[in-house]
Amino acid sequence: MHIAGALIWTFIFMLCSYFAKMPDHPQYFKMDLQGAIMFGLTSLMVNQFILIDRLKAIKQDLVVKTASERDPLTLVANRNGLKHYEKQYFYEDLIVSFFDIDDYKLLCDYYGHGLGEHMLVTFVESIETAFPKKDIYRYSDDEFIVIVEEKDPQLFEKRIQQIRENLKALLLARKSKIMPSFCVGYVYGRANDSRTFKQMVRHAHVRLTEAKLNGRGEVAGSPLDISSSREEKIIRELRNQYNESTHDAMTGVYNLSAFRVEANLLPEHIKDHNSVLYFNIDGLKTYNESYGYHVGDQLIKSLANSIDQHFSKKLICRLGEDHFVALVENEEIEKGIKQVHEDLLHVNPECRVHISVGIYPFHAQDNIISACDRAKMACDLIRNNYDRYYQYYEDSLSDQSQFRNYILTHIERAAYNQDLQVYYQGVVDTNTKLPCGAEALIRWQDPQYGMIYPNKFIPILEKANLIHIVDLFVIKQVCKDYAQAQNEHKPFYPVSVNLSRQDFFIPHFYDDIIAMVKTYHVPLKMLNLEVTERMMSSHNKVIFDTLHKLQDYGFEIWMDDFGSEYSSLNMMSQFHFDVIKLDMNFMRNFKSGNHSRNIISSIVELTKTMGGKTLSEGVEEEGQYAFLKSIGCDMIQGYYFFKPQPKNVFLKEATQYESERTLAK
Repeated sequence: MHIAGALIWTFIFMLCSYFAKMPDHPQYFKMDLQGAIMFGLTSLMVNQFILIDRLKAIKQDLVVKTASERDPLTLVANRNGLKHYEKQYFYEDLIVSFFDIDDYKLLCDYYGHGLGEHMLVTFVESIETAFPKKDIYRYSDDEFIVIVEEKDPQLFEKRIQQIRENLKALLLARKSKIMPSFCVGYVYGRANDSRTFKQMVRHAHVRLTEAKLNGRGEVAGSPLDISSSREEKIIRELRNQYNESTHDAMTGVYNLSAFRVEANLLPEHIKDHNSVLYFNIDGLKTYNESYGYHVGDQLIKSLANSIDQHFSKKLICRLGEDHFVALVENEEIEKGIKQVHEDLLHVNPECRVHISVGIYPFHAQDNIISACDRAKMACDLIRNNYDRYYQYYEDSLSDQSQFRNYILTHIERAAYNQDLQVYYQGVVDTNTKLPCGAEALIRWQDPQYGMIYPNKFIPILEKANLIHIVDLFVIKQVCKDYAQAQNEHKPFYPVSVNLSRQDFFIPHFYDDIIAMVKTYHVPLKMLNLEVTERMMSSHNKVIFDTLHKLQDYGFEIWMDDFGSEYSSLNMMSQFHFDVIKLDMNFMRNFKSGNHSRNIISSIVELTKTMGGKTLSEGVEEEGQYAFLKSIGCDMIQGYYFFKPQPKNVFLKEATQYESERTLAK
């Protein structure tokens, strides 16, 4: 239009000049013609710049509009995009649904928002396997709307199950640390206008709330009903949703934000007569694995109800999972805790559930969140300690908490920087007294704390489910040490490495071990895998199945610390261990009488009968060695022969010791 306007006015000017000045004054017409041409060209040039700027502005508007309608992380449309595209769904049979990841905020708080964003992208990819990307909208943090031109709810729910399976497959392929579930709420019907469509969205969100209240991984749906009675019911349900902003959906107690507000509103003279209690259910993860998450959720509800019942004046808050805090009056605290503990012991007749409770006496000047942290420190001190179920906070716990946080935040860096070091303790053949192997032990040479021994950091990592970092580091380092020894034509010995219970629940743990021995060309006879009796006592199918796979592949499976628990013989009847390692406490009690000697003799004889070998730990003197040799114990490990040493020191000592023994013969 700009260009056409300039050309038309130029032509009109030339036409008027022609009729006014021709043929009498051709020289004037010629001058007008030149001026018109100059004007036309100038107009075209000016309009060109104007048009370029205008096109840039239009393009920028389109970019901004597109950005405002699309989520930059998952690349699906957002709520603004839904407003723009809603008309395409009018006059069609629809299912409007909400998808929501369970406990997403808690996952982000625990594992970090980087993993949370990775989870969202993977979640959307799994949804895309069942529904077109154009019909997926990100509604809020972890809530997604999926709109399907479908009228069969059963078919829709089958596709939801397909998404669950695809999500699990994607997470396993990417070696994810977590396997979250998700809830779905939906309505189905037909929207003929914008108002009805918005009602479908609102009703679907209420159905999502219903699904979340029912538990993890639930689905709730209903047909669209826009009658006045249904509208009143929706309003009531929306009020319940509003209540969720201050209360935990599962248990009905306060969430952390509301708890903090209510606690700060208490008068100071009341605060000084209260204590903060931090409750934790011991072994909830194992409980869920054994009985299912639905039964686990019922256990969590039972804990909340019990706390509410046995403390008269209180504020109760659920922090997440099985973690609760309560601000209660100081009177009869221990009596109330005892009653809660006894209640949970009788929740499930098949499994006695234990709790740990930390107690921090609250003061008016205290910050409520800091008080909760201190109560948690006390609780962590006695977790999984069945002899005690409550602990008062002490100032020394603050240093322990700092050390614990340091371990958890620096373990991956320590592995990357090689601050973790593998030490080797030699194993000796009882008959020949020659080295026949070694056990790989971990040490942490930290720039701040110096040498950190395993008994300090391993329990912390086990409680935080991060021990697999250490275990995989040890296996990889042993494989690398073997490969280096082969390249340098130096001797090496079969090495046993310790596995933890949590290792078996890490995605691709079995595949990681196989990949490492293949990468470094380690013969299977050079790497033995140790598991503890305590680890096996849970009778978890995943652990037994993985051990059978490893043994079938060619690894020897050793039982460590045999005799330290109460189910040793039962473990031997359920799984064939290649080597039984006697707990070192037998050697510590060696001089106390014949009792320990008789037990050791019986274990050695029984193991031989079942086709296995025995190894005794903790051998520190000649008399112990002589006795073990006399009863037929196959291998010995202890300070009498070798102490834990770095690889080069161990190999040097073992080679020298072997040479001396050979020459002596």
